[in-house]
Amino acid sequence: MTILSTKLVLCAALSLTFLSHNFYPPHADSPTSAPPLCKSGIIKEMQLVVPASDVNGDNLSDRAMVTVYPIDFLEINEPADTAGFTFSINRSAATADRSQDHLVFTCDDFTQIELEIWRWDADGNGESCTTYLLLSENEVIHCFGSRTVATSGFIATEDGRGVHGVKVFYDQSGIAVHTRPDGTYAFFEDDYGLDYTINPQLDELPLNGVTTFDLVLISKHILGLEPLGSPYKMLAADVNRSGDISVMDLIELRRLILNIDDELQNSTSWRFIPADFPFSNPENPWQEDLPEVINLNAVEEYIYGLDFIAVKVGDVSGDAEVK
Repeated sequence: MTILSTKLVLCAALSLTFLSHNFYPPHADSPTSAPPLCKSGIIKEMQLVVPASDVNGDNLSDRAMVTVYPIDFLEINEPADTAGFTFSINRSAATADRSQDHLVFTCDDFTQIELEIWRWDADGNGESCTTYLLLSENEVIHCFGSRTVATSGFIATEDGRGVHGVKVFYDQSGIAVHTRPDGTYAFFEDDYGLDYTINPQLDELPLNGVTTFDLVLISKHILGLEPLGSPYKMLAADVNRSGDISVMDLIELRRLILNIDDELQNSTSWRFIPADFPFSNPENPWQEDLPEVINLNAVEEYIYGLDFIAVKVGDVSGDAEVK
């Protein structure tokens, strides 16, 4: 059965209850209302793991995951349906563990998984029902589809806030995707062995995050009173992209704040530096050529972790909106 047909079958079944494995109250004084039932199944969308890391304890990095809980699979009508009970979840082939209150699934798992949901009373008596989980992809994550090559990454500010709406180009054809609200992006291609250049761009709202407070902070840095203390903040202060921070940057930024200019004269509104770029001298980020793209050669597999640090030019106080 294809993934698509599996989804359709499961979607059609979601309105039904799995009647052959009901919960039955283990003690005589249980509520007289109908016992809770398991749903036939649910669909959960995989979420990108950024940065990629081991989320399921198998000592391998995972690029996508989903976490599920017993309550996700129960037909709950009234609070009394769960009062006085605890619940656990396990794969149908595994031994029930009363303390296991969630499961984590990754791209290593099958798309449709049979699960048991257990209800336990205070004396340790348990009853179970069977249900199904269908793992679903989205436009960023293709764990199970026919795509043969994929690349993905995360674009965020220095303090870790994902930047939404960055246009990310990946070849010379002008094809691009935009970062999602959480700052993640991904490309999918059917051909092996091609070269790509990941090139993020965002040039709008130049006044975003820029105030007179930034002028004060840049002035203190120039005078040696209070260094900015970060190569990314120093790049933000280099408004005219001259390779240093000077009074000329203050003048250009002030013209922007006073609405004399409506855009930066020598820079885009945002700059993007590969997150793994090692500054040999963080106190002088211009000491070497700064890459603002990531080049990939002969891509033949899934490559994740193509992350960038987003620098909002002029905003050294770090309060630019990212959504």
